[in-house]
Amino acid sequence: MIFTRTKKVTKKVTEKVGKSLTKNQKLIIKNIVENPNISARDLSDIIGISQRKIGPAKGGYWEVIKK
Repeated sequence: MIFTRTKKVTKKVTEKVGKSLTKNQKLIIKNIVENPNISARDLSDIIGISQRKIGPAKGGYWEVIKK
């Protein structure tokens, strides 16, 4: 049930963020929502882009804030 809810939230967030986001930006947000502790390195591997494009590794976690 939690997985289904996560998929629904991810879909809603991705839709509401806007169509102006690139495919990679949408994939990054989707993966952060699914796993807030995902590393920049893991994101870069999943998306297929350089880790430098995502940001430096400073520890902590990601948080998607709903406005």
